[in-house]
Amino acid sequence: MADLYQAQLQNWQDFTNQLVAQAPVTGVVFALSGGYL
Repeated sequence: MADLYQAQLQNWQDFTNQLVAQAPVTGVVFALSGGYL
């Protein structure tokens, strides 16, 4: 059970890291599309 939890935690961390890494790019695309208005 602990292994499964550890795997989920790692997946969540990877997902969060990807989100953080992509956030600036997403923000720029969002701004260029006029979504900031």
